[in-house]
Amino acid sequence: MIGSGIFASPGVALERSGSPGASLIAWCVAGGVVVIAALCYAELGAMMPTAGGDYEYLKRAYGEWASFSFGWYFFWIAKPGSQAIIATVFGNYTVRVFTGLDGDNASAWASKVASVGLILALTGLNCMGVRESSWAINALTVCKIALILCVFVAGMVYLGSDTSTLKDNLYPSEAFTGTHPVGLGTAIVACLWAYDGWADLSFLAEELRDFEKRLPLAIITGVAGVACCYVMANIAYLSVLSKDDIKDSDAVAIDLGRDAAGGGLAAVFAAGVALSAAGAANGSILTGGRAFYAIARAGQAPGWLSRLNSAGAPWTSLLAQASWAITLLLLPGSSYSTLLDYAGPAEWLFYAFTGSAVIVLRNREPDCPRPYRVPMYPLPPILLVLTAACLVGNSLYQAPLFCFLALSFIALSLPAKWVSDWCGRCHKRTEVTDTETGASEPLLVNDTNSDVS
Repeated sequence: MIGSGIFASPGVALERSGSPGASLIAWCVAGGVVVIAALCYAELGAMMPTAGGDYEYLKRAYGEWASFSFGWYFFWIAKPGSQAIIATVFGNYTVRVFTGLDGDNASAWASKVASVGLILALTGLNCMGVRESSWAINALTVCKIALILCVFVAGMVYLGSDTSTLKDNLYPSEAFTGTHPVGLGTAIVACLWAYDGWADLSFLAEELRDFEKRLPLAIITGVAGVACCYVMANIAYLSVLSKDDIKDSDAVAIDLGRDAAGGGLAAVFAAGVALSAAGAANGSILTGGRAFYAIARAGQAPGWLSRLNSAGAPWTSLLAQASWAITLLLLPGSSYSTLLDYAGPAEWLFYAFTGSAVIVLRNREPDCPRPYRVPMYPLPPILLVLTAACLVGNSLYQAPLFCFLALSFIALSLPAKWVSDWCGRCHKRTEVTDTETGASEPLLVNDTNSDVS
């Protein structure tokens, strides 16, 4: 669950909330929202332990139109948007190493080139069938935790010799100066991105003994631990850098390392963040390509997305995914913050949509075995839906362009579903006609490109 967002989102959260105190509140609120959502997902995961996550939860609760909309959102927003955001973090940190650790020397175009290059390189590796091993994933997680601890230690060491910056930022009379209450929603969206990956906690239901008691505790303590790490990192940033420096920085860990201990530590931070971002991007590209392949095989996406190459890789899905991720990177005005406006609100809209399935299924299938039940029902799913609605509404008000683009894609899923069903009915009628005329068998024999290219 620890993501590269903690090395990129602090400036965005501070700029949007307006003050250091408000930004710290946004980080804590984001953790609370994640706990509520994870508890809802835990009930669904325990109820359907072999299901395929959100796609199956929505299908069971609302029908095929909902699962189709999720697959549509997953292709146009979730995975490519996530990869574009992570690649942007990689580009910002990598370019700062090669063009100098002073942010003024890091050019925007060089960062774009590095970001696009990462997507292309990792997509190529996945097309060759290269897979990320579990030890590599664990090593990258350890790397992120170590980076956060190093950031905190560097900040505390600096604080031991100079407390003026922290006083300027968090002294009671200064901590909330300049707060923008209206911008708090978009600040929370920026913070929530750093918690991305929390939905995997729902699968702990199968692993824990006595999970009715242990699962809520595992979720709460896990998220609380991550939230503490994030607050620690933010306090370190605020101990070394002025709030204006944090707002203007696209690689805040580098700036902290440079001001606290010089270029050597800054270079270590840059390399560590770039490496962890590359690992996160690779995991997203791998799972995204496989997910789109599975969705296409289920008939919920064009058939050409289900083609495999000789290495067994879903190359068409991988290339389609990369194409849209790169398009998002190259859109006019595209940046870390605007990409958050694109992916973040839409992501939580669907998290809330899935969370609401708890209420639907409780009413429709009251006798279905539920090894785990969300506490204080129905308050958590209701709070999740209301929170998501507030976040989306606030994002539309504060940052309408990219948020509206994402919501437009989601709205297009409904006519796209109608077209898909219409095409399916036409195809079935054609098959019936061909069967009656005896033409069905030759057509099937000649269809050699349906699965493998």
